[in-house]
Amino acid sequence: ERVVFFRNELNRLGFNTFSSEGQIIPVIIGDAVKTMEFSQYLLARGVLALGVRPPTVPEGLSRIRIAVMATHQWDDLYSGVQVLEEAGRKFGII
Repeated sequence: ERVVFFRNELNRLGFNTFSSEGQIIPVIIGDAVKTMEFSQYLLARGVLALGVRPPTVPEGLSRIRIAVMATHQWDDLYSGVQVLEEAGRKFGII
């Protein structure tokens, strides 16, 4: 339920979640440097979403990985969506 909510909110905002269906949600950023800056921006605001870049993923498909768990509180998920929206706009992802 939490995973579906979070993924749907990201998609609604315009993030590319690569048609994921599992609890680990990739958010495609594209550029490797921007991905790591995006990840650090989130971390500074209390959201842990690790950046993944080449050679782990193909060039141009760098992403952050968000793991939603059953133990996440709903308030944390709402807050996480807000922080991701803020970051997405700041970095020109959405």
